[in-house]
Amino acid sequence: MSNPIETTEADLREAGVPIYTAGNREFELSVATPNFLYRYHRPTWVVRPRNDKDVATTVGFANTMGERITVKNGGHSYAGFSNANGGILVDLCNMKAVKIEDNTEEDTKVMIMSGGALWGDAYHELAAGKHDDGFIVNGGRCPLVGVSGFLLGGGFGPFSRSVGMGMDQLVEVDVVTAEGEIVTVGENDSPEDNKGKLFWALRGCGGGNYGIVTRLKIRVKKLRDPWVIAGRLTWNVTKEKLQYFKMLMFEFYTGCWENYLTIDTTWECDLSKSSDSRPFSTRFIAYYDGREAAFKNEINSKMSTDASVLAELLYPDPSSRPVDPNEYFKYRQSFKEQLIRRSLAEKSTMFFHETLWAQWSEETRRSLPTDRAYTLYSSWIIKNDDGRKIQTITDIISERIQRFRVKFTGERGTFGVTWIHVGGEISKKQAKDTPYPWRQGDFCVYILVRWHEKWLVKEMGTFFDECKDKLKQYSIEGKASYVNFPDRCLSNWSEAYYGENLQELKLIHQRWDPNNRHVLRFPQNIGRQDSTLRDPEGVEGAPGGSRGGFQRGALPSGEDVRREWTKDWEDFQLPSHSYEDYVSQGEQLPRC
Repeated sequence: MSNPIETTEADLREAGVPIYTAGNREFELSVATPNFLYRYHRPTWVVRPRNDKDVATTVGFANTMGERITVKNGGHSYAGFSNANGGILVDLCNMKAVKIEDNTEEDTKVMIMSGGALWGDAYHELAAGKHDDGFIVNGGRCPLVGVSGFLLGGGFGPFSRSVGMGMDQLVEVDVVTAEGEIVTVGENDSPEDNKGKLFWALRGCGGGNYGIVTRLKIRVKKLRDPWVIAGRLTWNVTKEKLQYFKMLMFEFYTGCWENYLTIDTTWECDLSKSSDSRPFSTRFIAYYDGREAAFKNEINSKMSTDASVLAELLYPDPSSRPVDPNEYFKYRQSFKEQLIRRSLAEKSTMFFHETLWAQWSEETRRSLPTDRAYTLYSSWIIKNDDGRKIQTITDIISERIQRFRVKFTGERGTFGVTWIHVGGEISKKQAKDTPYPWRQGDFCVYILVRWHEKWLVKEMGTFFDECKDKLKQYSIEGKASYVNFPDRCLSNWSEAYYGENLQELKLIHQRWDPNNRHVLRFPQNIGRQDSTLRDPEGVEGAPGGSRGGFQRGALPSGEDVRREWTKDWEDFQLPSHSYEDYVSQGEQLPRC
């Protein structure tokens, strides 16, 4: 009898499916990861399918051989779920086609994307197609994020407060099921039949659960204006003005912002830059659907509470109150002026094609396998309905930053807390309209702990767990989390991600995997018998996975990896206008 591994590999090759083993350049490029916690997660095979038939063939052979499949689109899984430890890694990098078509029935446009496309591919197509009249695709903030993982998990985009979540724009999906069947589901399917239920489940619980998605069709949305305002401000927080900063953030996080404005914030303590006088910085990233005058008015009209009243509210004890609350007015005014100064008007296509890279440059670099570090993440969904709660959260973050600085003095590492601004149009749908139940949240908050020395893994992990314990209680129902910012060690992940929709999602999984094949290797798969089980592989895994062996062969260079990930659109130039043209035209347009 032939060796099962050899048989599987030979059969795949005979079918023309691109398959690679340890030591091949393509294998090493597919398994490369920026997160060293998963550096030993290596599959037996890497398959790079060219189309849905290749995917179906791979699923069929996996079922025959009793192997499990890990799916990789962009490789952005914070919990390392796109890193295979044994079995088959299906890397969709050969399936990156993107095109825009007119939807004549609704007088709109749709974008059709293959399952392996990145948002950079989609933004490239949007710009190359000269869709300059306010059309956008509601995609990821980082252009290296995969389109399928983003949409199947929900999708908070830069303009989600204006147009809803990414999954809300899905029209149709092609998926290869656990049985190897290629199925098309969409919004025209009855919500009462199996296909309609699968379409519902894919919009928020699709990644790693019901099959491998090979094609997605989404609506191309139109903003109220062809021009958007984009800004980025890094605000250095000084020890002397820490109380003023907390007052500023209290106003910011409890503010009632219009839906056309989104401002994300990241509190970051980089040990290489932190000092006693300047312990951390906060990055503000702004996106506005509209013109410059309206943006300025929104910034200036909000966060305008009387400084004395605000100081008394936040610091009831006069001995702990800022000496001169009027100084806060100057501090706040300086912040507003700087945020407006560091913002500009440009066409929406230019924003997606170029500006997002600049706004999220740190995160983009960290997502590349050339930037190797150990990283832990966890996320929560919170509401801003209780000012005291917001004040407590910011106090905890500030205290944790100070603890991080003291505990890890002299080390290389980063502690960050990012607040993704949600709400707005997102909240207009009900909890059961899609699998994502936390529509009423105002912020998706995630923490990051990152370091470079392997012997710090225990202490950094303990610090991370302590932060989670402190902050999780302030999420919706004390558990709300976001599946696209997953935590591998979240014990109640199924309820934290899906809330009241959990049981329906499990029933749908049973309908589409009736033989309990569980062909997808996903530790947080909705079909597991006990959805509270921790991942048995642990965090670091074992060298070589199950049978892959720790044979690296000739590793590709960092430049090879970077070029592989961005080769299709990194040098793309807008065809008819320079960047200066876009900005100068914006300045000449009449203001609203």
